[in-house]
Amino acid sequence: MLKRKDVPSMIIFGAVFPLLIALTAVVIWYYFDRSEDRTGPYLDLVGGLLVGLLIDLRYLKKWVTNRCRLSMTFIGFVFIVYNVMVYGFFMGFPVFNVFLSIIAGWYMGNRLSANATNLQDQKRIINRTTLFVGATMIVICSFSAYLALREESIGRQIEGMLGLHFEVTLPMVIGIIVVGGLALITAQICCIRVTIHRRLKINACK
Repeated sequence: MLKRKDVPSMIIFGAVFPLLIALTAVVIWYYFDRSEDRTGPYLDLVGGLLVGLLIDLRYLKKWVTNRCRLSMTFIGFVFIVYNVMVYGFFMGFPVFNVFLSIIAGWYMGNRLSANATNLQDQKRIINRTTLFVGATMIVICSFSAYLALREESIGRQIEGMLGLHFEVTLPMVIGIIVVGGLALITAQICCIRVTIHRRLKINACK
């Protein structure tokens, strides 16, 4: 029977494959088909959602029941999928990806508590998790920097977006990228570590 505490896990794990397969199907249509049939992408979208829901029908209950014992490879895959989708949804603006580290920290804190992990293993797992999410943000920021520096008019875009009355030069753009990227990476690392430790403390008081 569904319990209230199972709902977040059902949403997180249950949405992965329907969204991933549906969006992948639409991307494939866009790059390899692009026929004049306007129903094409919608059919691909619905078909992808149905395939994803069939996967959920087969595995979701198992994932939710064993959520604290799932393979870390699978958990990492889920984290990467959501990062890609959030990055795309916000059109390459990586600030919102930081919020995923809070969800990941919430999960990892509950996982460590549920498995009664000793302090030494906790430190090791937290450090590895921090390294993984930090590396994910490095990749995201690097890709964003690549896209930004490809735009010849990036300086004028920043001027217009921020309402600046001076010219934004290439060195300024690079400075914004470096400072902003370091800030996001630091925020990602801090968020996941703080959230994990907070969940461990909360769970220890129960």
